[in-house]
Order: sequence, then structure tokens, then C-alpha cells
Amino acid sequence: MKKLITGIAALLIVAAALPVSANGTSVKNGTPKIDGKLDDIYKESASVELENFGFYVEGSTGIDKESTKGTTAYFLWDEDYLYLCVAVVDDTATKTEEKDVDYTKWSTCDNLELYFWGADGNEDNRGNIHIGCLGLGLRLEKAYENAKIQVVGTATDNGYITELAIPVTNFNLKPDAGFKFAIQYNNYVPADKAAVACGYQQVDGATDLTLSAEKVAEPEPEPANAAQTFDIGIAASALTLAASGAAFVSLKKRK
Repeated sequence: MKKLITGIAALLIVAAALPVSANGTSVKNGTPKIDGKLDDIYKESASVELENFGFYVEGSTGIDKESTKGTTAYFLWDEDYLYLCVAVVDDTATKTEEKDVDYTKWSTCDNLELYFWGADGNEDNRGNIHIGCLGLGLRLEKAYENAKIQVVGTATDNGYITELAIPVTNFNLKPDAGFKFAIQYNNYVPADKAAVACGYQQVDGATDLTLSAEKVAEPEPEPANAAQTFDIGIAASALTLAASGAAFVSLKKRK
């Protein structure tokens, strides 16, 4: 029994060291609105949470290396695009564009590095996307060098969201096809002029994802007359109360 418990504990430790896919590894079929917002349908599909915090630091900073904990990449796909929505958690993230910042340089701004490989992990079939916060400074490398990628970025209360639509022709993807994905977030700390890199660049830290033919559940539309029915109900109740009050007053007067 002790050996079994020890073995299970060892497996848990190994599992904890792997990239987290919070909602499984199946990327479901669905089309979000590309507006830099995390649509609810993303949450029904595969997601990968950032980890491996502070594996590299440039400059001197006292910032908590896990300050970006909770940063998560969400996935969807349809016949035209692979959709990726990254919700970044970062209290020091830039909220507006700064004219003097080179958003393609990892250590001078908040930015994402997104890495894709084919299912076999072959480096020859790799695509890199480097993008600064708020969708600025898009740089494409390797397989995505000429990709027509749509990007929208928005600031949030606790960081920012970067949403991308990547043509499936760059992946040659179809249902049940797999690929590997790794995320790196570079957290720039303006007060210290320092940067902290978290995540993975290599296939060893990648998560295996698969395109699923399963469609995300579309939200049920609210009945068009729901509000009207509610208002009528309130009005009817109000009239009943008014009538009761009038009757009470009338009876009181008769006495």
C-alpha cells in the first residue's frame, strides 16, 4: 500500500510540473467575435494556463515572479481560423500605447510569445507569434512569417486581453488533427526598468491540443417578451394593490 501511495504521489508531482490545460485538450468548434474580449464560448473549450514563473529576469526587480499567475490562453476554431484569446493577469501592465516603446523587443514592454508545432513537435513545422500588449508590435516567424493574422488587444482592470484569429491554412488543420502549443509572457516592470519571463519556448514545455468536431453550445437567446411579461406582471400586481387599498379606504369611510 505504501508503494502504491508513493507511486501516486510521484505521478501527481510530474503532473503538476506539466502545462495546465484547465478545460481539457479538445479545441471545440465555434466562432467568437474578434473584439479583444473573452467571450463565454471560449470557456467551454480548451485552455492553457501560464506557469514556469520567472525562469529568466533581465535587470533588478523586487516584483513577485508569480504576479502573472492566472494568465490563460483559450482556444476555438472554425473552417477559416484558429482563434486564440489570452487573458493576461498583470498589475503593472501598460494600459495605453507608449510611442517610444519597441513592442517587438521582449524586455521593454509587456508582451506575449506564442509557439506552435505540429503534432510531432518537429522544429521545421513551427510557427512563432510575438506580440506586445494591446495587440501592438506583431512579429511573425518561421511558419507564420507571411500569415494574415487578425489581432485585437484591450486593457482590463487586472491586465489585458489579446485576441487573435490565425488562418487555418497556416496550420493545415482539420477535425481530430493535433498540434502543440506553448506560451511565454514577458512582464515588464516600468518602475524598475526590468523584465521577467514566464512560461515556455521549447516543445518540452508544450501542451498537446486537438481540434474537435464538437461545437460549443450557443447561448440560448432570451425570450423577446420576457421583459414585457415581467413589466405586465408588476403592473398587474400594482393595480391589485391599488384596488385593495382603495377598497380598504372605502370601507373605512363607511364606518
